Amino acid sequence: MSEAEMMTKIQRLQSELKDARNELCYQCKRYKEAHLGACDDCRYRHGGEWEEDLNDD
Repeated sequence: MSEAEMMTKIQRLQSELKDARNELCYQCKRYKEAHLGACDDCRYRHGGEWEEDLNDD
């Protein structure tokens, strides 16, 4: 597999992971109170432990 193919696959998987995270938040419904700290202990929250893996920086 070429480097370009690997990067394309990584980007696709990052997109799928973002979609999955959004679906988890939607199912949980606590995101409505995230500003009150409801999501502070969630591993899927924006800025959480997955955030570094989801960004291409």
